[in-house]
Amino acid sequence: MSQILPLQSSPASFWRRTGTHERQFVMQHHLRHVTYDHAASKAGVALAGLDLTGEVGPDWLLRHASRHQTYRVLVGTSGASPTCDLSSLDWENTSAVRAWMQYHERLHADLDAYFGLKS
Repeated sequence: MSQILPLQSSPASFWRRTGTHERQFVMQHHLRHVTYDHAASKAGVALAGLDLTGEVGPDWLLRHASRHQTYRVLVGTSGASPTCDLSSLDWENTSAVRAWMQYHERLHADLDAYFGLKS
């Protein structure tokens, strides 16, 4: 089981520096995961409820990485996805955070395609 590790830097600093609205990101992201979980249940795979609302911090990041690992198993890709483990992401490095967000968006596009959802 993964453990909650201290973050290298604070996600809150990224939100403040870039003017990104954390709450909007979190709610939209949570709803996308709810959609994937519902699609998985329609395919016969019941996933425990996942709450990705609230502040993006160590616990949120752990829950998020864990669910993405579950999706990887579900869709048949093996191995860890280090880019979903954001505990080592330098949130002070705006370029690194944006690069991760772009990569993560591609992961979600792949899930949209797998589940037959409109992306």
